[in-house]
Order: sequence, then structure tokens, then C-alpha cells
Amino acid sequence: FLHGGIERIQGHAQGRLVIAAAPRADDAGQSPTRGGAVAALLERARRHANHAEVLGYV
Repeated sequence: FLHGGIERIQGHAQGRLVIAAAPRADDAGQSPTRGGAVAALLERARRHANHAEVLGYV
């Protein structure tokens, strides 16, 4: 799932991009949240965005 949008507020571009991603289990077979896959995905996202956060798990 991917959703994004950009609008201008007082002449400045403001954007939001929402991505739903399913991290895989690590090599040891641990769940993604315990194995650090979510943390790694979040770290990569933060390299390209001013703010990145996990909104929830499904």
C-alpha cells in the first residue's frame, strides 16, 4: 500500500507519504518485530525523510 500527497501552505510544499510494508523474518526465524527488521526498515526510511514512524502493526 502506498499513499502520498503534496500541498502548498503559505508557499511551502508540505508532503506526506504513507507506506505499508511487510518485513520478513530474520535469518534466525524470529518475528520481524523481535528480529529488528522493522527497526532496520525505519532507519532506512529516516535517511530520506525528516520524520518517519511506525503507526501500527497488522
